[in-house]
Amino acid sequence: MGHRTILVIGDNFLDQLGKFQRTEYADPLSKYVLSVEILDKAKAYYEKGSKAEDSFLNWVKRMYVVDILIDGNEPDLTGAQKNGWIVLNANGEISSVIERTIPEGFFDWFEGTLSYWKLKPDAAGVDVNLAEEFSVVTGFAGSAKKSAIDLTSMWEIVDRCTAERWEQAMVACGSQSWEAFDTLWSKYKTDKYNDELYQKTYTEWAEQPSVKAISTMLCPDESLWDELSREELHLKNLLWKYPNHNAIDRLRLPRNAYINSYDLGHLLNYSGVIKDGVFLKDPDERALFDSLADDTLLTIAYVHS
Repeated sequence: MGHRTILVIGDNFLDQLGKFQRTEYADPLSKYVLSVEILDKAKAYYEKGSKAEDSFLNWVKRMYVVDILIDGNEPDLTGAQKNGWIVLNANGEISSVIERTIPEGFFDWFEGTLSYWKLKPDAAGVDVNLAEEFSVVTGFAGSAKKSAIDLTSMWEIVDRCTAERWEQAMVACGSQSWEAFDTLWSKYKTDKYNDELYQKTYTEWAEQPSVKAISTMLCPDESLWDELSREELHLKNLLWKYPNHNAIDRLRLPRNAYINSYDLGHLLNYSGVIKDGVFLKDPDERALFDSLADDTLLTIAYVHS
């Protein structure tokens, strides 16, 4: 149980999110709920370990929370057949098991938008609450057209903070490189995970002079951090206070490559991007934002997951 922040690109963001809501929390009549035949899958699971416990019919009823659909009846998708149904043949044997599912579901419910978009002067956006009520806002918004958002200043924060981090790290380590953790781990790891070997690898990685110098370097003057925006403070903390081995090893990149490896997701703390109903895997956000038309709607959605 937790929460997740998602960037949704395009109109009808609530409808787009519907494609990724877990079935048990979705409207049972949602267009994204599919009726899927799972008889073969159910048989395989049953044969693997549950055969001796119960009959296949009783096991299916219990495992998938479904019951028999009387021959000739239409399924009641908001009632008895909300989760699916079982069909029996003339011999009383299961001939079909239907499961009602949203295949790509990963969150429970929408809790609202987060007012993370900095709007341009005189521009407006909207905030949306748990009840899906929309309110027009200025200054900062949870959802707004690309043309209304001051993306230039937001990218400037990303570039400035990451440049500062890289430059000061190079001063600390004297621009001397080091062996990345993953490279060391590839030498020691076995097919079966071994925590002792992992810790040994981590210690060897952390004891390298350059890594030690970067890990122990002081943060910039934190007395000035109180004046930072919420977003810049989050990015500063991410870069300086909570660097794991992946974050430190990323500093091995050349300066511009390091800067470009960070995006608005690091500034605004969203962990996924949905565009026009498609969940994007590791998108190049700089190229993505450049490609969007000015009237594209951008929404920061906060979901329970």
